[in-house]
Amino acid sequence: MLARFVPNGWNELFFGWKINLDWSGRIEQLNDPEKDEVLESFYRTIRPWGFWKPVYRNLLDLKANTDFRRDAFNVVIGIVWQLTLNIIPICLIIGQYRTMWISIVILAVTSVIMKFTWYDKLGPGDMYMPEDG
Repeated sequence: MLARFVPNGWNELFFGWKINLDWSGRIEQLNDPEKDEVLESFYRTIRPWGFWKPVYRNLLDLKANTDFRRDAFNVVIGIVWQLTLNIIPICLIIGQYRTMWISIVILAVTSVIMKFTWYDKLGPGDMYMPEDG
């Protein structure tokens, strides 16, 4: 009965997804290797972990990023920190004051941990965005 009022094609899961893009020539471009200058610029800026030795070998002035364990620890602490920032106002609104105060303590503890394990370890260029020009 309801089907009479639904426009044609709306009963399909992917209605309206017919974009008709031309992908010719795009897949071949994705298979082309990236230029060394682009990869070196990315490594210099981001300093990723992992299998970057072929790129890193060309950058003699940089020290390899060996901080995976510390960074992974900081990610976990940062997730807890961010969650407490969401939990605190919710608890305040719904009147769960005990949970709110526990979250505030957890926020303070994780802030101190991140101060010493993340913020103090940032290099001088890691704290500021580069100036344009």
